[in-house]
Amino acid sequence: MKKLITIGILLLFLMPTMSVISTNRDLLDNRMSYIPHEPIYINGNKDFTESNGVTSGEGTKNDPYIIKGWEINCTSQDGIVIRNVSKYFVIRDCYVHSGRENHDGIAFYNVQFGKIENNTISDNKRGINFADQYPGKENSEDNIITNNKITFNLWAGISFEHIGIGWHSRNEISNNDISYNGWGIYMIMSDSNEIIYNNFISNEACGVFIDQCRGGGQYNIVHHNNFVDNGKVIQAYDLGIINYWNDSYPSGGNYWSDYNGSDIYSGKTQSLIGADGIGDTPYEIRNSSIHSWLPIRYDCYPLMEPVGNINLPPARPVINGAKIGKETSIIQFNISSIDPNEDNVYLGVNWGDGSVDEWLGPYNSGQIITLNHSWNNQGNYEIIVKVTDQPFEEREWGIGWNNHTILIFPKSAIAKPVSGLYISNIKIFDLPNSDPIIIGNLDIKVDVLTQDLKIEKVQYYLNDVLKYTDYSEPFIWNWTEIGFSKFNVKTILYTYTGFNVSYQINVWKLF
Repeated sequence: MKKLITIGILLLFLMPTMSVISTNRDLLDNRMSYIPHEPIYINGNKDFTESNGVTSGEGTKNDPYIIKGWEINCTSQDGIVIRNVSKYFVIRDCYVHSGRENHDGIAFYNVQFGKIENNTISDNKRGINFADQYPGKENSEDNIITNNKITFNLWAGISFEHIGIGWHSRNEISNNDISYNGWGIYMIMSDSNEIIYNNFISNEACGVFIDQCRGGGQYNIVHHNNFVDNGKVIQAYDLGIINYWNDSYPSGGNYWSDYNGSDIYSGKTQSLIGADGIGDTPYEIRNSSIHSWLPIRYDCYPLMEPVGNINLPPARPVINGAKIGKETSIIQFNISSIDPNEDNVYLGVNWGDGSVDEWLGPYNSGQIITLNHSWNNQGNYEIIVKVTDQPFEEREWGIGWNNHTILIFPKSAIAKPVSGLYISNIKIFDLPNSDPIIIGNLDIKVDVLTQDLKIEKVQYYLNDVLKYTDYSEPFIWNWTEIGFSKFNVKTILYTYTGFNVSYQINVWKLF
């Protein structure tokens, strides 16, 4: 019980924040050679058919079924679901995206001998999910995940779910870019899996999390990966029985961007004078201060330099600019993105109103780019900014994106009065280019898209004195006070999100 409570607290603390991101980011997608395809659902070996995306193969080890070249939008359901199969198959060169907070990119249920390679899997709930279905047929074993871009998935890049019987075993995860997800890899009740030569960059909760729960969580091998800036607290965590976070000497372990040890010594016990590219002190994987009853686990041979000369993706772009504005007003935004390799970056912007700046650049890594835009209609707009470090002809999805929401209010929200003569709340005739003249009572009316702009209330002022607050639509204040002078009428619109916008006009009031 003590362990379950502590794990629950840890998961809540490490858990990535899930947010709802929607609208038009697909307008910026350079689709390359992908062919659109409906989500694929295969349940049993009999379902490996042409209509289910199979382009070739016979399902044998030497001639596996091939699912290749598709673009699958996961907005309505999981992208590719494979269940209860024992034939050999490969999912290759596909782009599986936009499941967001509701749907997974690729899901395996009781799958053996599958291979997922050279795909871009982005912007889903889980990029790849080794899922549970029912006791007795849950385990997914002997699968390979290699050379994929698995980025910007809200919950996890790759998830091994809790299952009722047995555990996921002997799966290989190698040479993937697993970056900017919630968890990089979330692995529970899994054993004897191999995680090697991957990039784990800026995953929000941590790069790799291993747990045993009721079994598994043992004999997993994790080495020669690059762990760069992962986690709110830790880059990786291990609650399993026994797992291996390094290869033998002198092959070494993993690269950790926050490792602060030195490299003065060499040898299996790091006791001989002379550097060897391996840190002299181990890197701590499991912290005893969090789980005091478990022994600390180490990467005994942390690498001093990253593994390989791999192009790391640019960071999620930063967008600074106004949160509110008015129709036709020019609004300025400052946008930047840092590339870990100091490569140039290219930006694409969807302004949410049908206007798109396809690709701008190249810009220096970290350079602040100033862009201006105006909206012609009031409403709630989501600006989507994408970033890549690749030249145009090589560009594809899987690149970083971020959003910025702006509320655009009417240029003038006071619908009544406008220029003219009003008697007893009725407009008699226009008075072009002059202040309204009011005789008797008048309804001061504000016209605004209440739901889109999330309007909470409207306040009405006369000469800066608050007269009335209206909390419901239509927003109208009946002005009954007698006056014989010129007045400044001001309205302030307040949103539920904490913003306010004011409008004012001058009027003449008689009686």
